[in-house]
Amino acid sequence: MSSDHNISTDSCRIPVSGEEDVGGNWLSDFDRLDLISLVAAVIFAGAAIFLVVVQILTVEPEDARADRQAVISSIVNPDLDKKIQLAKELLTAGNFGKSEILIKSLINDFPYEGAPYMLLGDFYMRNQDPLAALVEYRKGVDLNPDYLDKKTEVFQGKQVKVTLAEAKRMILDGLAKNPADAELLNYRVVLYYMQRKVAGSCG
Repeated sequence: MSSDHNISTDSCRIPVSGEEDVGGNWLSDFDRLDLISLVAAVIFAGAAIFLVVVQILTVEPEDARADRQAVISSIVNPDLDKKIQLAKELLTAGNFGKSEILIKSLINDFPYEGAPYMLLGDFYMRNQDPLAALVEYRKGVDLNPDYLDKKTEVFQGKQVKVTLAEAKRMILDGLAKNPADAELLNYRVVLYYMQRKVAGSCG
């Protein structure tokens, strides 16, 4: 009887300071998955804050950004402007053969510059091919939306709108004769895309 009494007394005894179970560490209150979730949430929150700060620090006026891009472009491609000017002069003079060769070589050398594609669009318009011009203008505008912004020096919105109007007429006339014309249907997709770009631009 005395041993049973001793067991009961010991099991109800409140431990004094220093006798707490080591397993009472606060981490033991968390399931492993809970701990992983907490760490992931902290990392995600930190990354989100970092991205917001970076965005705030890198915001600059639109005009300043355009000027900076122009300066960078001129530094990276110092002869691009000269060749573009030469191609324009050849086009104006009606020397379509040499201008086409030069423009296509510019596209090959500078595939991520919008200007050569816009020039090729001009070339096709001078050769009365608004559908081909439509495709090239799309490439140029995708690379540099400033071509549709009348506040910039490279604005070509008026020429693009003329091209859209002529291309639309040709597409509608062609589809009226053959609604299943796959090539014209593809051109119509490009036309709709460019119409949305123009409508959403500052031009």
